[in-house]
Amino acid sequence: MMPFRAALHALPVFGESVNCQVPLQRLKGARVLWVAPDARDPARWREGARELHPAILDSCGFGMANLGETDSGSTDADPESVTADAIGVADRYGGAGLGFNGGSGRAVHIGGFYVKGVGRTPLLGARTDSSHATGVAFMAECVREVFWSQLVARHFPDGAVRVLALIDTGRTVRSEGQNGREETLCLLVRESFVRPAHFERAPLFTGEDGLGGVLDEARVQAHARAWDQHIGAAEWQAAVRRCVLAWSRQLGYAFAHRIGTGAATTSNIDLMGRIADFGGFRTLPSWGRYELAIGDHPFGMEMQSILTGLHSMAARGGHGSFDGAELQMWLGRCAEEATVSYAGTVVREVLWLAGLEDNAIERCLSPGTQVAIAVWHVIKEQQSLYWPVKFGVPPTAQEPGVARLWTSERAPLQRLAAQLRTLLTVDELNEAVARCPVRNERPDHLDAWRSGEHHYRTFDEAYRQRRISAGDLQQLIDDAIAGADWLGHQASSGKRPC
Repeated sequence: MMPFRAALHALPVFGESVNCQVPLQRLKGARVLWVAPDARDPARWREGARELHPAILDSCGFGMANLGETDSGSTDADPESVTADAIGVADRYGGAGLGFNGGSGRAVHIGGFYVKGVGRTPLLGARTDSSHATGVAFMAECVREVFWSQLVARHFPDGAVRVLALIDTGRTVRSEGQNGREETLCLLVRESFVRPAHFERAPLFTGEDGLGGVLDEARVQAHARAWDQHIGAAEWQAAVRRCVLAWSRQLGYAFAHRIGTGAATTSNIDLMGRIADFGGFRTLPSWGRYELAIGDHPFGMEMQSILTGLHSMAARGGHGSFDGAELQMWLGRCAEEATVSYAGTVVREVLWLAGLEDNAIERCLSPGTQVAIAVWHVIKEQQSLYWPVKFGVPPTAQEPGVARLWTSERAPLQRLAAQLRTLLTVDELNEAVARCPVRNERPDHLDAWRSGEHHYRTFDEAYRQRRISAGDLQQLIDDAIAGADWLGHQASSGKRPC
């Protein structure tokens, strides 16, 4: 049997017969813009390589024919009409949140890497709207993913499928809309990974050939057989449980720190519960129920998505190990564990934001105390605000989490502060009061409704106007990540256990 972690990188191409082989051409004029600090060994990219950027381009510097140039109603290349310099694999997957697509609509696996922005693959649904069917990745959205993937990998309990490199394709395109801008097209590179959604149907997908449903069912069965062959059927329930518990910790941490993650679906994580998509990440002004995308659960309702994902993963296309009542009992146990994991992570992180250190947090949550209940009363009051994204900028007069815990006149915050005062020593209390405002600081440019999009776009504008070079971008992005890393500024010893 293949080791579990090794299989997590290989599984997307186990079923190549039901995935899509995509002909790729080497992108002339492509340049490496940014490389993750721990991915700067050339041998990581190509065996025996001595120069970093050529090794990255040799491994990942490919795109589909006419990338960014053809009509958005069809894929960028006919496999039979293109002379390929390399073959990528566009992997089929399903799950909630995929819309009309059948898997990776603009990305391929190649040489152990997952490269986004290569062009429109055959897995783009025929009914997908044009704005989501371009097949390209703009520099602004790629810089956002670089930022957040690095921050999440450093500080979230179970990490991230990080961006390893950012490549300029050498091409630009004018974005849609009345104020369409010229945008630099990039490739975003990660290691290959396995999503829970690889084992779920994509029921709305219909490809150009009209056979999406047939091939999609074959893909689910093929991936299930690959799992059984290379890992073992008995491991599936354990893998689902590990994934769901990690996912609940991740989203609990994000909620406590007022970080909106976008759609919480099984297509946006890997089987270890690491977050794999950062396009919807942004900071939020409070714990209000913000509807960040039409059709998604509002902020703070993430457990609904987790429980939906749990039931879908457990089914595994009819290949589950349990049947009937036994399956329902197992699902109930997993759901209870995930709920406890989410709630426990939220409470501990809120107390940390209140200024407490780990020893004091554990003492405040010992049996007989009412601190956890007081925390949820604070959260419940702030969740009385419901704000759909279509309403635009939310009201500014909101209580920002526990940032003003020790001075606020709001009753829930006063009750929580009063309970903590009875449980903390004088020194612990004074230190908590001093730490609290620092731990609750947020960079304005990462705010959902402020200058976030403009901030990311400034990198592209400066680059296209040649005010900065490709070489400059590496340092500028590194500096911007460090400057945006308020979680790192808050924490004294890196990632904290939750």
